[in-house]
Amino acid sequence: MIQLFFQGVLNQLSDMLFIVEIEERTVLRYVFANQTGCNQLGLSLKQIEGKTIGEVFYDQPEREALISEQYKRVIEKRESAIYKDQFPGTDGETVYSETRLDPLFNEKGELAHIVAVVRDITKSVHQQEELLKKNDRLQEAELHWQSLIENNTDGVLFINKERELIRVNQVFRNMLGVSADMEMRELKETAIQMFDPKELEKIYSLRQLVLQGHLQEYESYFFQQDGRRVDLQVKEVPVIIKGEMQGLYTFVKDISEQKRTEKELRESEERYRSLFDYNQDAVWSLDLAGNFISVNPAFEKIMGRSIDIAGKPNLRDFEKEFVTPFEDVLQHYEEVKQGKSVEYNVSLYSLNKEVIHLSFTNVPIYVEGKIIGIYGIGKDVTEEVTAKKALRESEKKYRLIAENMNDLIVVFNLEGIVTYASPSYQPVLGVKPEEYVGQPAVSLVHEEDRLEIVSRFAEAVEHQRPYTVEFRKKGRSGEWLYFETVCMPLWNEQSVLEGFVGISRNINERKYYEEKLEHMAFYDPLTDVPNRRLFENLANQAIKEAARSGQRAGIMYLDLDKFKTINDTLGHDVGDELLRQFTDRLKGSLRKMDVLARMGGDEFTILLPNTSGAAAEEAAGRILQTIEQPYQVKGHLFTTTSSIGIAFYPQHGQTVEELIQQADEAMYRAKKGGRNSFVLAD
Repeated sequence: MIQLFFQGVLNQLSDMLFIVEIEERTVLRYVFANQTGCNQLGLSLKQIEGKTIGEVFYDQPEREALISEQYKRVIEKRESAIYKDQFPGTDGETVYSETRLDPLFNEKGELAHIVAVVRDITKSVHQQEELLKKNDRLQEAELHWQSLIENNTDGVLFINKERELIRVNQVFRNMLGVSADMEMRELKETAIQMFDPKELEKIYSLRQLVLQGHLQEYESYFFQQDGRRVDLQVKEVPVIIKGEMQGLYTFVKDISEQKRTEKELRESEERYRSLFDYNQDAVWSLDLAGNFISVNPAFEKIMGRSIDIAGKPNLRDFEKEFVTPFEDVLQHYEEVKQGKSVEYNVSLYSLNKEVIHLSFTNVPIYVEGKIIGIYGIGKDVTEEVTAKKALRESEKKYRLIAENMNDLIVVFNLEGIVTYASPSYQPVLGVKPEEYVGQPAVSLVHEEDRLEIVSRFAEAVEHQRPYTVEFRKKGRSGEWLYFETVCMPLWNEQSVLEGFVGISRNINERKYYEEKLEHMAFYDPLTDVPNRRLFENLANQAIKEAARSGQRAGIMYLDLDKFKTINDTLGHDVGDELLRQFTDRLKGSLRKMDVLARMGGDEFTILLPNTSGAAAEEAAGRILQTIEQPYQVKGHLFTTTSSIGIAFYPQHGQTVEELIQQADEAMYRAKKGGRNSFVLAD
């Protein structure tokens, strides 16, 4: 029954399909494999049928273990499972696959069989790796070539002969934008609402033909809940067992992107011509005889000469430029002429005879279903190849250098676990390298710095790029040391990211100078009190806090009476010392929360956050009493006084500038009133 069920239908699929029979939950035997599956295994159906998984994969123990584990998971959970695998193909190249396991239950509800649909995703994996390296311009350029557009994974539905929706895969749910746990009846009703009534009428009419035994292929569309149109390519296959119609399988492919691209190509051929001409990667096309039909400027730049398309240059004309065996290149072109898309690396001599490395992608050009030529894209990967070669060559030197330098070197995997630490960890941090290995890389880092490090690490893993971060680690004497760490990605020979290497350098001295420069930017160099810039920042914060709490904030503006006379008569040294003593006396008259700042010359401001009128006047009185005491400056004894103006938020202004102006004007009224006094703003 099962063999007949799938023999007529699923041999049409390009995916591999296998069916296993369950014997007492422990023994799994193959009862069916479609032609694609047989070809991939290099076995006939007779050689597979009746064999256990272990017998079929006797020479691939790791793969056998993985497959058995997945089947057992389906048996235990009685539900579908999806997993990914990779294995050597018949041509020796690694094949990447995605397998879906679906349980089949008999009339008693017992799990009798498991259906495995294995999709070859090798091309998708390679293209995803390549797309990570391409820039936005390349991605747009690829839209120009319809042959390079990859369709999304098919959605699959099973409908019985009563036209009831029995099963759909997650891809189709994703197309509709519905949850994974939505019941079939609700899912069907939701889908019907998304289709135009005329489209539903067309689909039902064609489906009637399918249920009469005729395969149907057509295009349709629906609108998602957000209004976005989704164009579909649909293939419906009748399911007939022993001459009796059982239902149909529907295979749905989202071709929205393809439709949009076709429309854009029709509307703006010139736009895509521009993308062709200005693409940084080489782009060309050949006819089936190997004659060039078109080349872009990047191609000519790589080859080091202009190409006269009218002269019909042939691929063989460039044989001498290839370092890679030219026969291999021709072989790849022959594969494309047979309908395959191929990706491979080549090496060429540049104009100055230096070797450059390129990643070639060749795809067939189809017109009305026939291959008429070949598209090619060549990306310059010389820097990447050179870097990988240099990395491999330097690996032997790596540990020798690491073990004889004072910088801290650490290697950690994608889970952030240390796999190597340089000997310098012991003299610098007092930590034995072997004790650090196996620990999280952030375990020695100051707690306040860990969140930033984890965030930067996650971002670097996602984008697969280097990053630099600063943090603190405790030195061997217990003090916290600042380090700047440069983390570089580590790739294996398959260009897969497997971790990072971090080089940490002590930057305590730099941090000291940075803090010193920051202090100089915000503090007066003579009196070491805040300058105008810092004062205004702090005053703005105090005003915002007062606005939230309903409190008052005050600003005093004051100077030294007759300071100019003292400065001009006794000299700047005496004037500077007087200002320093004046500042010290002011500090002693203020609360801890108050802020004293020098605005310039002998003019000072005082910020009084969360104050009252009485408290401000009391503070002003203390200041006047303190200031009028005699000063002893470089052998000179004299007295001086101060004039103070006071303004309050919000009574006298809404901004720092307004309050300073009001306090300044009040100070001058105090001077006119006889000095040695304070005056409130009007």
